[in-house]
Amino acid sequence: MEVIIPVYGGLNDFTQLRLDQVQFIKKELSSREFKSARNHVLISHIPIFGNTDNYRPCTDLWGPMLSHAPFNVALAAHTHNAKFYPNGVDGCRYPVYVGCGYNKKDATVAVLTCRKGKLSMRVLSDNPDTRWTLNE
Repeated sequence: MEVIIPVYGGLNDFTQLRLDQVQFIKKELSSREFKSARNHVLISHIPIFGNTDNYRPCTDLWGPMLSHAPFNVALAAHTHNAKFYPNGVDGCRYPVYVGCGYNKKDATVAVLTCRKGKLSMRVLSDNPDTRWTLNE
């Protein structure tokens, strides 16, 4: 007997959700607001670029649309492994920061600032190997 739980309303069909989001991303990238913005920050939980998992549906599906978009930086998490790619990764042309950690030893905190139209980012950590600075 199949039990259908209506509270989820199909929201756990992440493959279809990501496919549906393709049109949303295309619309946003072509919008007047996006095109006229001075700075662009790409934020995602699962890294679109720099994902070290074998399962990379976001990279495969959205990467071609986003890799050449005029983002200043991409911010992500998910992998529990801090990485900073100052020159981009996986074909994108902008820096990528993947945050990390759920405990003090591995945790990182990114502070993104915009002053006089210029973005800067400092990544703070107890570990000197996972501290970075990005100045636009």
